[in-house]
Amino acid sequence: MKKLFVLLFSVLLVSANTFAQTTDAAVKKAKKKAADKTEKAADKAKATADDKADKAAAKAKAKADAKADKAAAKAKDAKSKADDKVAAAKDTKAKAEDKADKATAKAKDVKSKADDKVAAAKDAKAKADDKAEKATAKAKDAKDDATTAVSAKKAKATKTVTEAANKSEDKAIGKDDKGRTIYLGPRGGKYTLSPSGNKQYIKKTE
Repeated sequence: MKKLFVLLFSVLLVSANTFAQTTDAAVKKAKKKAADKTEKAADKAKATADDKADKAAAKAKAKADAKADKAAAKAKDAKSKADDKVAAAKDTKAKAEDKADKATAKAKDVKSKADDKVAAAKDAKAKADDKAEKATAKAKDAKDDATTAVSAKKAKATKTVTEAANKSEDKAIGKDDKGRTIYLGPRGGKYTLSPSGNKQYIKKTE
């Protein structure tokens, strides 16, 4: 009986050890399986997260690139418009300067022509004044000469003419170039008197 009991106890002990070993192995296997599953899940989650992160990064980069390209295009367009404005301003300035140069040249030409006309007018006036002065001097000289000649002629006539008294009632109508009195006869004839009192009729000019 005692031996049987010992045998049974031994069998139970071996069974218990075997079960314990089997249970421990199962636990280890379950733990490993769980660990493998967790690791796979973690790898999958990491891969999913990495993929999402890559997609998000790619999307963000594409959006940033598009924004940058748009900004660059806008800046390029603004620069092009600014360059066009600068070119237009330069062209306008060049045209204005050319117009101003032409206007200045025209004004100088007009002034030069006006100066030439003024100079010509001054020269013509000087010549006219000189001519008038010479003409005036010449006229004065001629007048003086004529006055001198008349005075001399009158003086000579006064000295040389001796007239007889007219005893008739004929009217005196003037003097001849010798200073003798001219009378109008009864028949319309004109005559002068000689120193001796004789009538000297003046021939009529046709």
